Amino acid sequence: MIADGNIVSAIDLASREAGFCLCQKTPMGWTFLAEKSLGSAQNVSERFIDQFQKSLAEISLPLSNVTHWITSGGPGGFTGLRIAASTLKGFAFAHPAPAIIVNSAEIRALDWVAQNDVEDDTPMAVLTRAGRVKYVRSLFKKEGQQIKLIKESSCEIKNLKENTDPQTQFIVDSTFEADHLPDTKTTLVELNSRMMVKNLKLSQQSIELDTIKSMIEYSPNYYGTPYRTVEEQRAFRAAKEKLKH
Repeated sequence: MIADGNIVSAIDLASREAGFCLCQKTPMGWTFLAEKSLGSAQNVSERFIDQFQKSLAEISLPLSNVTHWITSGGPGGFTGLRIAASTLKGFAFAHPAPAIIVNSAEIRALDWVAQNDVEDDTPMAVLTRAGRVKYVRSLFKKEGQQIKLIKESSCEIKNLKENTDPQTQFIVDSTFEADHLPDTKTTLVELNSRMMVKNLKLSQQSIELDTIKSMIEYSPNYYGTPYRTVEEQRAFRAAKEKLKH
């Protein structure tokens, strides 16, 4: 759990525009200490560490003062997910701190709900590009202040609205997907690091890893299977633990 006074860094390297932020939890909410866009996610590994170190220096913050890390566990760009996971492993070896892995589709849906007057039971489909022609379609339904994940699956561009409710609100991260969804309710919501922090409180799909050991065990499983949902991943890990015994 993130307490008041804790300093958190959220890292998003899997979106079309990668970036990170550093912020502090206060009784009034979040104070953002530094925030930087890294531009295109292409070749982001070459820019991230340098820009992150510069941001720490600009606000005179030692790496050891970061008490929690937040990053995406997908869906999203596969290479970016792995770079973020590997980077956090390196940081944790030097200064162990809990890591919170969020579902990027859920965070985008929560952000849209927070910005709009959305009725309960409203169906939502969050589309995330996960390859040249493949997408992950995450179906949610609003329940009070929270949203419930109904189903998450892969599909092609031609099948984006297949078997969806006519009232479904589609949440996309580029105009390319919107152009392939005629006669539907479509809105553009692109993931960013600030969005992860602001919507973390209402997230039901996030997983907190307490130790570097658990992160090392976790990342090859989840990051190696970008189309597995968080529920399926939890069941997979539980079954794997039983086999050890």
